[in-house]
Amino acid sequence: MRDGDPVLVLGGGPAGCVAALALARAGMACRLLERNTEATDKVCGEFLSPEAVARLDALDFPWARGQAVTVRSLRLENCGTTLSMRLPFEGRSVRRSFLDGWLLQAARDAGVKVELGVHIRGVARADGHFQLVAAERTFVARTLVLAAG
Repeated sequence: MRDGDPVLVLGGGPAGCVAALALARAGMACRLLERNTEATDKVCGEFLSPEAVARLDALDFPWARGQAVTVRSLRLENCGTTLSMRLPFEGRSVRRSFLDGWLLQAARDAGVKVELGVHIRGVARADGHFQLVAAERTFVARTLVLAAG
């Protein structure tokens, strides 16, 4: 069996991109596989906790360019009743398509081999390696990071 990649990261959202970035910045070669062909908006995931904001700040995330909104309060409405409260922390919100697109490009810029539109059909372990089977090819790696939501 050939050696393949030292690390395969499966999933190109925030978790997968940040993991791949950390690996690349530490000098480890890795490949990131994402099933979508481009960064898209999603129903969930636009609220970023203070911890996520700090992590993105460390990556020099362009908040202004992403038109981020600071979130300081919560408002719930149900059958004419409204509850509003100030949050005990400050978060941010940014469109997922912008966040994911920026993170994918940052990973590429750090040397990560990013492949979009890859649909993994199966994963197996053999001879101390992971084998990931896609429609037209097989990926091999010693380490697999699963960050596919």
